[in-house]
Amino acid sequence: MFRFISAITALAWLYLLFVMVGVLFMEEYTLSDWLLSIGLIVIICCVIAASVYSMLKSTRVLPLFLLVASLVPGYVFARAMWRLQDPKGAHFLEIFRRGDYGWYRLTQDIIFIGLPLCWTVLCSGLLLRRRRSET
Repeated sequence: MFRFISAITALAWLYLLFVMVGVLFMEEYTLSDWLLSIGLIVIICCVIAASVYSMLKSTRVLPLFLLVASLVPGYVFARAMWRLQDPKGAHFLEIFRRGDYGWYRLTQDIIFIGLPLCWTVLCSGLLLRRRRSET
């Protein structure tokens, strides 16, 4: 299960890298915006490298790092999904039934919101295993 979640994390963050590079070259930015984008691309590459390394070798630090890293896009996608709630009373399921929310966006949201939950379960499992081995 650990390797599967690592692979899903690597693929999801590769998608973010693709989007970030595409946005970087689509518009003209100021120097500070461009440097911020380059910094984000470097961070995304580090997360991809960590998830690929965690697929190959199990460590205790990388799951915690990947949990913290997955919290950021998870929060962004969850907040965007929450903002879809219509103040006039239309709830998310009604918006989805009307067809205003596509399957692609729903899949994307489920993956990025679910990754921190999966990493939390894996980190807690590692913590419990560590406690059992100490006693």
